[in-house]
Amino acid sequence: MFFPRRIYNALTAHLKMPEAAILTGMRRTGKTAILQKLFADINTDNKVYLDIENRINREIFLNLDYEDIWLNLKKTYGISDKKRSFLFLDEIQYIKELPSIMKYLFDHHAVKFIVTGSSSFYLKNLFTESLSGRKQLFELFPLTFDEFMVFKGKAKIVKHEESSLTELKKSDSWQKVNASLFDEYLHFGGFPGVVLAESSSHKINLLKDILYSYIDHDVRNLSSFKKIIELEHLIKLLSARIGQKLDVAKVSLELSLSRQTILEYLGFLEKTYILFLIRPFSKSPDREISKTPKIYFCDTGLANVLAQISSGQILENQVFHNLKVKYAFNHPFSKIHYYQKKNGVEIDFILNQDIAIEVKETSDAADLKRLVNVSGQIGMKKSVLISKNLTSAPEAIYASQL
Repeated sequence: MFFPRRIYNALTAHLKMPEAAILTGMRRTGKTAILQKLFADINTDNKVYLDIENRINREIFLNLDYEDIWLNLKKTYGISDKKRSFLFLDEIQYIKELPSIMKYLFDHHAVKFIVTGSSSFYLKNLFTESLSGRKQLFELFPLTFDEFMVFKGKAKIVKHEESSLTELKKSDSWQKVNASLFDEYLHFGGFPGVVLAESSSHKINLLKDILYSYIDHDVRNLSSFKKIIELEHLIKLLSARIGQKLDVAKVSLELSLSRQTILEYLGFLEKTYILFLIRPFSKSPDREISKTPKIYFCDTGLANVLAQISSGQILENQVFHNLKVKYAFNHPFSKIHYYQKKNGVEIDFILNQDIAIEVKETSDAADLKRLVNVSGQIGMKKSVLISKNLTSAPEAIYASQL
């Protein structure tokens, strides 16, 4: 059974475009399910679906003569030159030469490629030059809460259109009905297989397997790191510091690793979607880059199996995730920042340079007043107070509504 995902409509629309569609993201986020659904739904018989993880399918693309590859595809799968052909390839990271092959077939036979791969570290670097101007990258993340509701059978559709955070209105009735589901979402996260698992023990085992799979496949295959255990220790250490400033010097000291090694590991972890770093809000880009970032994790369920994390940290991380995917992701120049004054006064998130966001487990009117006051001092146009629990603050919204 296919469950609707927010990204699906954008991918469907892109099928009409000539450029290659490249779907990437962490393992187990549902890329294969989406690719199979796109293949089933497209209204043409001039199409081929190949799982590149299968060695037999990989052999087709090992020929050094790219024209022979095309002739082999035509002979084996009946692709025709008389109308547009669609080639769906799953797990393309197994063929390093594939971008060059795709470029040739795109240029000489107008083949439309729809492909998936597990890691942006590999894909973004590999495709930078090879398919310049001939591709669009789509990134798939763990479920947002509205997607989670669909997977749990509590909603039928996911709204694909962009929405405005500031247009959301507080709904006490929604919060009362969905509080327990949101608690489950916070605790176990949004990996599709984990969401669909029935027992807590099964969910935990799946989360552990996702982590081990990441180590065994992405880290071992995509990096040149010799001491992978160091990276594992860093992941565990950072998962306990969600929402905190990253002091590289302190981490370096704790793990007895050089600062340069820590920075290399951090770059890899970011590019393979394990964690995200957000920087302080500043009207000067140079100052923004030089200041200390905060850490957020790819998935709260994965973070929970790695470390003991406070409920406030988990809530803040999940709010970050939903902001990133729903309210910032579709804007090419958008960013999520945090803000902190020298006296320690903070704003959790600054979205798209103009919306100040504060996250509380239980908020009140005083929190809103403070947020409006601080955000006004730095020129924010709008303020949003987000609460996990029922609140009397009239202009707050609930985290479950994101």
